[in-house]
This record gives sequence, C-alpha cells and structure tokens, in this order.
Amino acid sequence: MSDSPYVVVCPPGVVGMADSVLDGLLQNGVNARIIHFPKLQPRVEKVLPVRGAPTLSRLAGSMLLPGSVALLLADLVRARPRALLFIKCDTLPALAYRAVKRIVGGPVAAFHPDDPFNFRTLANRHRAPAHRRALDQIREVDDYMIWSHALVERCRAEGAKQVHYFPFACDANLHARQVPGSFDDAEFKADIMFVGAWDETRERWLAKVADAAAARGYDLAIWGPSAWKTHTSNAAVKAAWRGRGLYGDELAKAVCASKISLNFLRAQNVGACNMRTFEIPCAGGFMLHERAADAARMFPPGEACDDFADATELLAKLDHWLAPERDAERQQVRDRAHELSANFSYRAWTRQLLDLWEGRA
Repeated sequence: MSDSPYVVVCPPGVVGMADSVLDGLLQNGVNARIIHFPKLQPRVEKVLPVRGAPTLSRLAGSMLLPGSVALLLADLVRARPRALLFIKCDTLPALAYRAVKRIVGGPVAAFHPDDPFNFRTLANRHRAPAHRRALDQIREVDDYMIWSHALVERCRAEGAKQVHYFPFACDANLHARQVPGSFDDAEFKADIMFVGAWDETRERWLAKVADAAAARGYDLAIWGPSAWKTHTSNAAVKAAWRGRGLYGDELAKAVCASKISLNFLRAQNVGACNMRTFEIPCAGGFMLHERAADAARMFPPGEACDDFADATELLAKLDHWLAPERDAERQQVRDRAHELSANFSYRAWTRQLLDLWEGRA
C-alpha cells in the first residue's frame, strides 16, 4: 500500500477547503488525490430559475444517490486508498460507509464543516446545512473530526467511534498577506469591512454598525452575494453593499485595505470559530470577532484581535480602534495575528491527521 494515495472525498464544484487539505497533504510529502461525490448532482435551478427549483434538485439528487454511491465505490476500487477523508458528503447511507471501509486499506475519517445536528425536521422546516444522514457518518467512520468542543461531546454521545477536535485552518496560498501599496486599493478600501452571505442575524449586527458609521463618518463595506440587496430591509446596510462577494486574492486585498474586518458567528458557530477566524489573520487583517472561547484561545483579544459580546460593545470597540492614535497599535495586532496564523495552516492540520492515522499503523 506504500504507493497508494490518501484520498479526500468532497462535493464537486467546491473550491476551498478540500483543495487546501489536498495541498496540505502534498506539502507533507504524501501521495494524495481528490475524488468527488456525488457525481450525479442535477442543478435544476441553473436551467429553471424558479421558486422551488432547489427542492427539485434535492429530490432528483436523492433519486440518483444509488448511482452516485456506485460511481464512488468504483473510483475507490481503482484508487486503492491507504486512508480516506470525507469532507461533508453527509448524504451517504450507513451501508455505503461499510462498503467504503472494505475497499480502503486503512482508516476512514470525516470532517463536517457545519453543525451535523442542524438538519431539517418536522420541528425545523427551514433550510439547514446538514443532511439527517450526517448522523450515520458520525457513527460509521473510524475518526470523526469537528471544529467545536461542544460538538465533540455531542458526537461522542451520538456513538462516534473516535471523535477529535479539529478547528478550521488557513491557506496562505489562497489568502496571502498583501503588501499595502502593492495593488490599487481604491476598490477595496474601507474603515470597516465584512465579507459573507446574508442572513437575518448578520443584518441585525450590520444595521447597528451601518447606523453608527453614518453618524460617525466611517466608511463601511459589505461584500457578499446579491441577497444583501434583495433580502435586506435596512437602507444603510443595503447602501454599504459593494455589489459582489470576494474570494481568495480579492478577499485578502479587502482585508489589507480595510482598517477593521468584522467576523460574526452563525448560531451553529457561537462559542467556537469559523473559516474567517483564520482567513482574516492569515491575510494580515485586524479582526474584530464576536466573542468566542475557542477563537480567543487561538487569537488572544487585545493581542491578535479584539472581540465583542453585544452591539454596545461592538460600537465602542469600533470607536476605540478607529481613533487615529490607535493606528500603530492596530498594526501591531495585525502583525501578531498573522504570525499566529502560521500555527493553523492546512499543512499543520493535515500533519495532525496523518499523525492520527499513522499512530494506528
């Protein structure tokens, strides 16, 4: 099995974490590759952009699931993996994991980037990030990896064989620190910046920020998909939207060109961290983070970021850090955050995973 690859199985069309994990494995000197699942994934909304099209996509995907599982197993037979990591892929049924484990020569692990317990039920009919078969994944894989200490305990209670705390990480190739003056920052420059998709909680936070920014003369930039225009009821928030989302190099430029980068946590991430917890320091930004114990352990407030618990504290911190006499201190925090982000690279993340696997060899 020495020439067999480590395999990362992830959904198709997702540029981000899986590619960074693959790069981390390759940087650690091992043979690795990506296999996509599911391959049979109709996107009705792309050809029929009407209300209900995403639901039709999910129904069609469910009907095609057995074929997608068969294609995955065939790919694995050809690859002969020495170990395997699922990133999400939480629609697989329990029997599929058992078939995968008969093919793979070593351990099978899974990392879920969302809350695996947040799926649609009769009581919770809203769109949710996880599939109910995520519980099968928790129980069936050899190593289950999750980014929250609280979720570690919940997964253990759910019957995980081995569950491990694995926070997110950062990719310095994807979000390289920009040098001020090395690019035209006119497009990205702002006093306060937020990057992310719209949701009601984020709009409530940003409504407070936008009103204060208008009163104090701060420049607020909101980057994200068009829901910031179509779903936002607050006029000041809508006016701050810059018309599109940012990814990779452009996200890093906005972080560099902005004095403060905001990070709000979704309900599932409260107390923990999210990808932006690591991306902003990696890109050399000053991060103002919703208070979370896990994030504070990695990037200490006052040293490598600052944090807030409510809107009153958030606005006070904005006034504090945007004062002209704080420029040098703010730069020191940026530098320390970037320095600490090196401890949370995907090379280190995958080295921890390899040590876990190789400890069983």
